[in-house]
Amino acid sequence: MNKDELEEEVKEKLQGIAKQIKNELPEDFAFILLTCPFNKKPNEGQMMYVSNANRDDAVKAMKEFIQKTKNNYGNDTKILVHGAMQYRCEKCGKEWRMWLEVGVEGENKKMPCPFSIRCKCGGLAQHINWQDDIWLPKPILLEEKMSYFQLDRKGLNNHDSNACGIPVLK
Repeated sequence: MNKDELEEEVKEKLQGIAKQIKNELPEDFAFILLTCPFNKKPNEGQMMYVSNANRDDAVKAMKEFIQKTKNNYGNDTKILVHGAMQYRCEKCGKEWRMWLEVGVEGENKKMPCPFSIRCKCGGLAQHINWQDDIWLPKPILLEEKMSYFQLDRKGLNNHDSNACGIPVLK
C-alpha cells in the first residue's frame, strides 16, 4: 500500500471513530482526535485530525493543551492492563507477576507475550502456574511499581508478525 492509499485508509477510519465518539459524548462536548505515523522523523509523517469543532477552535484547543502539558509530557501517560501472569527465575528463584498491557494476549490480542524472559539477575524466568493467570473483566491502570509486558508499538506499526510484548521489569 503506498503512502497516499495508507493516508486515505487512515482518514476513513478516523471518520468512523469520530462518529462513534460523537454518539458517546454529551451534546455540548467537542472532541479532537489526532493521529500520526509512529517512528517518523520530524516533518516526515503527516499529522491528521478529525473534530466536531470548527478548525479555529480545534487549533486553539490543541495549542492550549500543548502549552498546559509541555512540562509534563510523557509523565502523564496512563497504561491500561487487563491481566497478569506469574514468572519464576531459574537462577535466583524470584517469582513475580507480569501484567499485560491491553493488546498483549487476551481477548483483543494484537501480539503474544514471551514464555521466557530475562530476570534482573540475568537468569531466565519462565511463565509458571498457567492455571492462575489473571484475566480482569475490565482494564485497570498500571501502578508505577508493577512489572508488565508493553505493547510493541513499533512492531505493530510495521505489521511485524513476530512482534511480541516487551518485558518492563520494575
